[in-house]
Amino acid sequence: MKTRYTLILAALALLVALPMAAHAANQDLWIHVKVHEEGGDNTHVTVNLPVSFLQGVLPLIENSGEFHTDGARIEIEDSDISIDDLRRVLQSLKDSPDATFAEVQTDTEKIVFYKQGDFLRVETEESQDGTEVTAHFPISVLDALLSAPGQQLDLQAAIEALAAQGPGELVTVRDGETSVRVWIDALAEAE
Repeated sequence: MKTRYTLILAALALLVALPMAAHAANQDLWIHVKVHEEGGDNTHVTVNLPVSFLQGVLPLIENSGEFHTDGARIEIEDSDISIDDLRRVLQSLKDSPDATFAEVQTDTEKIVFYKQGDFLRVETEESQDGTEVTAHFPISVLDALLSAPGQQLDLQAAIEALAAQGPGELVTVRDGETSVRVWIDALAEAE
């Protein structure tokens, strides 16, 4: 993979984790993004940010012009799935027992979507290139994100829910040459 692709992966991983990370400063939490690319430029990227810093970045996202915002909420326009639909799906998920909801397996890939405790989990494996993705989404954070009225997402509520959730693994991606890890803990330096 090229260095540019690696940096894009790191930025995407950080943006995925951002709505789930910012207001936990009262717990002295840090969000970490670690990207290792073997071969090519042999790039290694490590980002260690106090969650309080991410809280300060939230207004920049709101004012970036990429989203229509209302305070710490993002207006979703021109989407195929409405926020109300997502709320109904999430409520069904919360009401259901722990279970594997979907598993797709082919000769070259496997995708598993399941609920375990207070988490929605997604795991993928591709045998051709060895890519593995694991994502852990706290259901309380998703619930808070969808708590805004209308077709809005409430980033501030999601951040507060993540603060209550505390440290943990969020996303890991591994392929033959690159690994990406996003997690939150109380350490200032990535392990």
